[in-house]
Amino acid sequence: MTSSGISTFNPTLSEIIAQAYRECGIIARVETPDPDQLINGRFKLNLMLKEWMKTPGYHVWSTEQGILFLQKSQRRYQLGSTGADHATDAFDFASTTLTAAAASGATALTVSSITDIAASDYLGIELDSDEFQWTTVNGAPSGTTVTAAVALTGAAASGNRVIAYTTKLIRPLAVLNTRWFHYTDLTEQVVTTISNAEYQELPNKTTESEPIIQAWYQPKIPLGIMSVWNTPSAVTYAAKFSYNRPIYDFTANSETADVPIEWGNALIFGLAAELIPSGNVPLERAEIILKMATAKLATAMAGDREPESIYYQPDMDPGAHRITYGQGR
Repeated sequence: MTSSGISTFNPTLSEIIAQAYRECGIIARVETPDPDQLINGRFKLNLMLKEWMKTPGYHVWSTEQGILFLQKSQRRYQLGSTGADHATDAFDFASTTLTAAAASGATALTVSSITDIAASDYLGIELDSDEFQWTTVNGAPSGTTVTAAVALTGAAASGNRVIAYTTKLIRPLAVLNTRWFHYTDLTEQVVTTISNAEYQELPNKTTESEPIIQAWYQPKIPLGIMSVWNTPSAVTYAAKFSYNRPIYDFTANSETADVPIEWGNALIFGLAAELIPSGNVPLERAEIILKMATAKLATAMAGDREPESIYYQPDMDPGAHRITYGQGR
């Protein structure tokens, strides 16, 4: 006997919904959901996934790396696809330099490389005033020339940084850690992630220096807010960070879930549990479904972790409970 050698099994939305209705006994094993049941199932499943985005679990598959392009004298940044500020995937941007000075009013920029720069990309040019001017790329770059859609508002010397990227970052659910990133030598160093209270207690939030040493993320709606300290005094550095992105919605019956297949049973029985109140499911069957939903979710969560170090240290809090060692009997 030989195995198939295939490991691509991944049910579609319509298959997940159908199985959930069958587990509830709302439709027979040989039946398929009608259009209204498919709409209702998708609605409930999307709501359930929204609940799962932050609780419970760690969702290691949706942990991504982002980069925020810092701006001189700016300490608060909007993160999200419609935000005014500039952040993108940490592995999906182009960083190059000018090889010829560009005067104020110029649109044609001579750069050391046009690799990964495309028409309509967001384009940031480091001006001699130590700040980025942001515009977009006008037309496809050619040779060593990138054309800006808006003329420079100040001069830019040879050697100044030029950044290009295509897509703004989706709003993070949470920022897990932050590092400052040096464009020239590509080094990174951990930035202390602080709480709302710690940030608000900073005595002077407008103090400028390089690089940043602390960061606080607030997942506001519709745009998250990243606050940094110190406030950047130039654009020599960017802020890289690990973040949890939202789980993608179901929008069509042919789609598969934005979760690992190991979560398949958790989806089916979780949805079945959601269908119980409006499905007239018999009490005995409902109890079984609820137990199965709890067990399948726990199984999925057990594998939703990444290997990481564990650190032990003494509790130096003078008010903490202490272990007293005495004479044993």
